[in-house]
Order: sequence, then structure tokens, then C-alpha cells
Amino acid sequence: MTLSKNLRAWRGRQGLSQSQAAARLGINVRSIENWEQGANAPTGLAMTALLALITPSKLAVDNCPRLGDSVAVRERKTKKRKAKR
Repeated sequence: MTLSKNLRAWRGRQGLSQSQAAARLGINVRSIENWEQGANAPTGLAMTALLALITPSKLAVDNCPRLGDSVAVRERKTKKRKAKR
């Protein structure tokens, strides 16, 4: 299975749109579209962030650099916002 098919399948299992997946990665939705169409592939930090999201390992998520923010920091912020409600 190619990266593009794997990414599309993962989004389907998670119930995420392309824009939701892009938001989780902190990237432009056009990047997700290009990856799924096979026009290009994620590299560097984008690949690391993508693997951390797909891999359900706390270690992978906590150690994943994110474009502009870390996944772990973003998740803590989200939990704090939900707790305030």
C-alpha cells in the first residue's frame, strides 16, 4: 500500500477530513491533497508529525516536533480548554 493510500485510509478510520488532518499537523490542506494524490510526499518535520499522528504511541507523540508547535503541547492546550468548559 502506498503512502497516499495509507494516509487516505488512516483519515477514513479516524473520521477526519483533509482539512482536519492538516490542522492536526499544522500544515496547509493543499499538502494533504498533494500527498494523497501522490504528487509529492511529506519530508522532514511534516513526515515526523504525520508518523506521530498515525502511530498510536505516546512516546512517538511526545517526541514529535510539529510545524510551529509540538503535538504534545497542542494536546495539552486542547485538554485545558475542554476542562474549562
